[in-house]
Amino acid sequence: MWTELLRNAERSIELLAFAGLFLTEEHPDWLPTLAAKAERGARVRLLLGDPNGVQLSARDAEYRIGDGVAGRVAAVLTYYGQRMPNTVEVRLHDTPLYNSIYRFDDEMIVNVHAYGVLAAYTPTMHLRRVDGAYFNTYIESYERVWAGARSSETVTEQR
Repeated sequence: MWTELLRNAERSIELLAFAGLFLTEEHPDWLPTLAAKAERGARVRLLLGDPNGVQLSARDAEYRIGDGVAGRVAAVLTYYGQRMPNTVEVRLHDTPLYNSIYRFDDEMIVNVHAYGVLAAYTPTMHLRRVDGAYFNTYIESYERVWAGARSSETVTEQR
């Protein structure tokens, strides 16, 4: 499903997560396809958790896994930093994450988070822009986080 959504996207690909490591590790076509989409003019914006932020520390404590989430973000930043064209925008956020958002043009996967439960074990919703009500709610949320996030020097330095 993930790579199919990515392959079908032409205009806008956006991600809001703490790490989203599963995309880069479980889907071998993810990175090259994402890079190709960006090179063909799709707007690609990635929002990842700030490894030095308080929210990742809180999530690590919640999961009782040490610095596990921050380590996942570091791995993802390395993957994206090594393989993405300069047109891919990556920002780091330090916001409480109520859900992860994965947008592909007019389709979106929203992973609803639950306290103390890893995201892989929580429900997801597949939204399509029909009348826009729910879809636009998550776009507004994404834009608020994007506006408050900082540019990722880590990714820029690795390019």
